[in-house]
Order: sequence, then C-alpha cells, then structure tokens
Amino acid sequence: MLAALVLFCARVEAASQTFVELGAAAVRACLMAEASCGEANAAVGFHLGVWHRDKVAFRLRFIEIARPDRRDQFGNGAYIVRRFDRTRQLWLGELTFHFGSHQVLRPFAGFAMGARRDRIRISCEPVRCNEIPRTVVVVGPDDGDYRIHQSVGGAAGVAIVPTRRIIIAAQITIQDFLGEHAGTNAVLLQAGYRFPIGVR
Repeated sequence: MLAALVLFCARVEAASQTFVELGAAAVRACLMAEASCGEANAAVGFHLGVWHRDKVAFRLRFIEIARPDRRDQFGNGAYIVRRFDRTRQLWLGELTFHFGSHQVLRPFAGFAMGARRDRIRISCEPVRCNEIPRTVVVVGPDDGDYRIHQSVGGAAGVAIVPTRRIIIAAQITIQDFLGEHAGTNAVLLQAGYRFPIGVR
C-alpha cells in the first residue's frame, strides 16, 4: 500500500512538471541583406510551447519583421524603382535546453528550424519593371514577389522564472548565418505564461 502511494505521488510530480506556454515578444532584428546588417527593424513575435520537466522547451515561434520602403534611381535617374510593403516572416520550431532548472535565473541554448518567407512589392517609373533594360538593372515583377526558403539557426539567452507559471527571457536568435544576404539576427525580449498539464 505504501509503495503504491509513493508511486502515485511520483507520477503526479512528474506530470506537474509538464507545461503548455503561451507568449509574445518584442523584437529588434537586422537582415544581412540590408547594408551588412546596418539597419535594425522593429518586429513582433508570438509563440506556443511545451515544457518537459522544467528543462526542455519546444516552441512554435512566429516573427514578422517590417522592413522600410526603398526608392532607388538607375540609369542616371532615368528609372525609379520603389520597393514597398516589405516584410520577412520566420515560422520556426525551436528546441531549447535550460540549465539550472528550478532556479530563478537560468541560461539556455538551442536550435531552430522552419521557414523564412520574404514579401516585397515593386513598382517602377516611367515604365513597367520588366521594360527596364537589363543592362541598367534587373528588377523582379512589379506585381509582388513572394519567396519561401528553409531556415536553420540557433538561439541562446537568459531566462528569469519568478514563479512556476511565469517566464521572462532575453534571447538572441541567429538564422541562416551561412546564406549570403539571407541571414536574420534578432534580439527578443519575451514573456510567457505556462499552464501545467497532466495534474490529477
């Protein structure tokens, strides 16, 4: 009887260390394609995660980065190319390992895989974009350009866990650092609320 009681308490304790997390992040991101990461872009992020034993977190993360409009002149000012409605979206599955579980302050590190989606609309003057001589500049279609690529990277940071249900973290995410002009470096200040599951 005593052994059964001990086993039941152990199962409850293990189950109580599984959480579902909902959270959001304020993001500052830079894209390697823009002036060698010279511009920082404001972004927002959201995530849904599952925690195991307060050590391992798997999150589905979404980040949308708004990029400033651009206006360029080519051919000694004869042609104007405007790029607008420019965004980059990251859809990632992120796995992080937290060191010093059950501590208020804990470092973490991990990796992320998913998809990178770039969106841009282009308009040209005084002619259509496909009518500009290719010897002057090569411009994509003027009705919008959508590109989706695989994204691979890593994440590291420090988390503050004041209670079992609340987590606040500062995180650095680096995606696609090996791809020319494809990399995204981001600093996230995020907060999440964890719902325990499996407690009987």
